[in-house]
Amino acid sequence: MPMPRPAHTCVSRVLAAVALSVGAVWVAGVAGCADPESAVGFHEKDPAARLRAIRQAAATRDASAVPSLIGLLQSDDPAERLLAIGALERITGETRGYDHAAPIDERNAAVERWASWYTGTSGGGGGGRGSMDANTRAPTPAGDERRRTGS
Repeated sequence: MPMPRPAHTCVSRVLAAVALSVGAVWVAGVAGCADPESAVGFHEKDPAARLRAIRQAAATRDASAVPSLIGLLQSDDPAERLLAIGALERITGETRGYDHAAPIDERNAAVERWASWYTGTSGGGGGGRGSMDANTRAPTPAGDERRRTGS
């Protein structure tokens, strides 16, 4: 006949199981949930995350962000448009006549200029609209021979 277990052993095992379950739920919750205050991305739903992405691209002069920044020039949010053109100016040295507060027709015309310029730069040549620096792949504004040649 088996001997009965002391009550404290059973309680200890139950508490251990509960602790493991709670720990597993906590870990799953933490792993599955990104902190919305630190999310960064041009295509995030949270406007603050998009603004953080713009600021980060400007601070690092991230040329790979140029297409996304050009897209954000068409945002309904004037703050996004203002930061996007500021980032593009910091990265490329130009605004291409874009004004974040201009009427939509004027903004669209400027976005077309940006898109045309980018298409020209990503194809290797700039056709007078600028080019991509061969060493950094960073766009350089037209007429800035110093940055293009490194002299």
